[in-house]
Amino acid sequence: LGVKNKRTKEKKMLASMIARASTSRARVVSSSSSASSSFEFSASFARAAQKHQLHPPRVRISPRRTHLNGIHEQQDRSNNGEEAHDNDGKDHPSNPGSSVNTLNTLLRESRRKSKPNMSDEDREEALEQMRELFIQYPKEGRVVGELVKQLENYSRWDTNTNNNARKEALEALEVHSEIVMEENVSSATLTTWALLLERQRNYTGARQKFARACEMDPKNFAAPHAWGMMELKRGIFNKARKLLLKSLKILPRSSTYNALANLENRCGDRKTARKYYEKSIEKQSGKSGSSSGYTQFALFEISCGNFDKAEELFERGWARLESSKSSLSSSESVHLLTSWADLLSTRMLPQQNQNKTEVGGVANSSSSSSSSSSS
Repeated sequence: LGVKNKRTKEKKMLASMIARASTSRARVVSSSSSASSSFEFSASFARAAQKHQLHPPRVRISPRRTHLNGIHEQQDRSNNGEEAHDNDGKDHPSNPGSSVNTLNTLLRESRRKSKPNMSDEDREEALEQMRELFIQYPKEGRVVGELVKQLENYSRWDTNTNNNARKEALEALEVHSEIVMEENVSSATLTTWALLLERQRNYTGARQKFARACEMDPKNFAAPHAWGMMELKRGIFNKARKLLLKSLKILPRSSTYNALANLENRCGDRKTARKYYEKSIEKQSGKSGSSSGYTQFALFEISCGNFDKAEELFERGWARLESSKSSLSSSESVHLLTSWADLLSTRMLPQQNQNKTEVGGVANSSSSSSSSSSS
């Protein structure tokens, strides 16, 4: 009975994913001049599978049979050692190597189309392709990870679907967890899941996933780092420090040193904060074109009143950006330049006031001299 209930839950969740993929495909099709008004997901999915070279279900596509049933029958046959059937009804020997290569190609293509500089149509198509891939490969951690990533990005550039996209991402993770069994979910997927729960302000759930991710893979530096950043935002400094130091022990990174520096600065320990900021830019020295560590360090020195040191750090950060021209139009460069401009204006203002005072003093002196002469 327990197995039956579990399979029913999986079917409901995957049915929800299929419905969303159907809606996405419908929007793409309706935007085309040759699109028909009617839309049937089964036939459309078959066309998409042929277009993207997706592995088709191992059963015939039938209007009375959903792809969900096809997925489960595919898994059952695989478990029983049976040969695969394409949707043409012919037997095809399985080729794991070819399957992996195809999946890698499709993931690369979807990632390329989902980049911020691509058009809305390309990103929509990339997301739809990831939904279809997830239906075909629900056990693949990298597939569900990429789907969640694209759904998160989708929620940013389409605010009308923000909540729905995140809800869909959580459902995808639940489906993946049900199919591979919760104890087999990878540490990377658990970290992604925890970050998503954090954005939903489910901090208790996020902590549970982070803890599980750290337990699953003690070498996963990203899990304690992300967990520490969450606790830092929540103001739980001792816990955050412990987690960030744990991540640092696994793999020393500039971003982790920078996070620790921000933490110590907020705690009022500027000496330790400066030490971590110096470590941050030292680690960043091998990272071409990045200036974030320099900007953060400079802002810290401004808060300490060390304007000359801050200007030096801004100059060094800008030199790094110039060494990588692709970064000159990035958000990093904008942050650096605006912060630098604020510093320059702050330093110029007292000088201007002093000049005005001196000019006013000279004018008053001249006026007094003129009055004395006339008298």
